[in-house]
Amino acid sequence: MKKIGIVLLSLILVSSMILAKTDIKMTGQLAVNYTSLTNNLIGQQGDFGLDAYESNTYLQWQAKINDNVSLTAQLTDFFVLPVFEQIYVDYQPEFVNNLLVRLGEQEIPIGRHYTSLMSDPFYYLIFKSYETGTVVDYTLDDLNLKTGVFTGSAAANDGKLKYVVQASYDLKSLMNEIDTWEIGANYFKDPDTTAFVSVFTQLKAYQMTADVEYVYQNAAVHGAATTNDSTLNIGAAYQLTPELEAAARYEIVKYNAYEPKIITVGANYALADSLMLQSEVILPQYDGYGSYTDAKYYKVGVKVNF
Repeated sequence: MKKIGIVLLSLILVSSMILAKTDIKMTGQLAVNYTSLTNNLIGQQGDFGLDAYESNTYLQWQAKINDNVSLTAQLTDFFVLPVFEQIYVDYQPEFVNNLLVRLGEQEIPIGRHYTSLMSDPFYYLIFKSYETGTVVDYTLDDLNLKTGVFTGSAAANDGKLKYVVQASYDLKSLMNEIDTWEIGANYFKDPDTTAFVSVFTQLKAYQMTADVEYVYQNAAVHGAATTNDSTLNIGAAYQLTPELEAAARYEIVKYNAYEPKIITVGANYALADSLMLQSEVILPQYDGYGSYTDAKYYKVGVKVNF
């Protein structure tokens, strides 16, 4: 019922944008991937098609109402039931510089999820969530502060509130040799006692990118068991040529009674500014988690931005 309601609301909003005399811009990303026959992704053996599983394929409409207000709608979930998972209004008040207020259904900011690879980090697929709420984003020089309040608990839409706070700082002004060096922390609280804490850093310099992120979740419920889960993601990428980038990621996960470890190595080749070929090899050790196996597998694909 909720999905149907979202679809109807989405159609009304999009129709309104089309009829209104506003500045409407459509952007998106199309990712077509092939996953090898031998792999541990449930239901994706030899899968070829649009990569909506990790939200790499989407369409987005943005309507500029005036200089301070814009409306955004993003369409995803192509393989199940196409819905606008994100529908929100951005408001930038004239009286406060570098302040953004976002209201509506949007992704809850939990962690940074750094990656230069095709696939998202394993843990991102678990706690990635879209909810209705309000996020206030403020930037002062190299400091960014973000706070948000969302409705509903993890178990039911019972009127309880979730909230998130995040702070990050870019050290690039302290060191002329680097392009950027972000450090930050994030805290997310669910009304059902579950809390997420993340700390993250990413350094870009000399054609190289290095990043580390640690995420901790307390009181995670797994059936009759309650555990403290965590993940440590260590990533690196190097620009070998203007067109070719090599990337790798190592994930150490503690989830329920399992401790998966996943190594991913890949390469990205830019054919044009908006067209990229991608490939990666995944070497997992899932430690008996679910129906996943430790079989090595690969993914190849093409990504187009427009």
